[in-house]
Amino acid sequence: MKIQLAVLLLLGCLQSKAQVAASEAQAAVFYGDAMPVIKPAYRALIMEKAAALNKTSGSADALKKELRANPQLARLADTDLEGLVVLVLYQAARDARADLKQVASEAKQSNQSKVGPRDLLAKRTAIREISGTRPAAAKGEGTLGEMSETEQLRLQMVMERRQKHVEALSNLMKKIASTQSQIIGNLK
Repeated sequence: MKIQLAVLLLLGCLQSKAQVAASEAQAAVFYGDAMPVIKPAYRALIMEKAAALNKTSGSADALKKELRANPQLARLADTDLEGLVVLVLYQAARDARADLKQVASEAKQSNQSKVGPRDLLAKRTAIREISGTRPAAAKGEGTLGEMSETEQLRLQMVMERRQKHVEALSNLMKKIASTQSQIIGNLK
């Protein structure tokens, strides 16, 4: 019984991830279709709000309320506003993906810079084992190959932020799926 429940939960999780991935792909198409043709002021607003969203932990609902309060967007219908929210969330997810790549690159560079000290540590350890002496380990010797705690936290925060954007994006894409071309036309 417990195994069946675990399998059902796993299948539900995998199906949910597949749906989110499909929604993200749909959002990418919507973004690609919309961004080249919408008003430049809307494009600038999307970039500005995406950057701000990545610095805070705002929700899609809060973003929609904030956009609704913007006098420049006062005459937009709810579906058009939701289209803007999708574009902001997609841009924020793209930015978060770029941040992930940067963090991973920095971690890789950090690990590569530790190769020399790691080799030296291995030689010292081999000499100690051969000679039978075991002096106290130098500070930090045991952690040369590991990511620092701050790197791990930063990576986790960026991953969580991106996941939050993608999940909100998925929910909104389901909502506007049938009206995407109309939304793009209204934002021109």
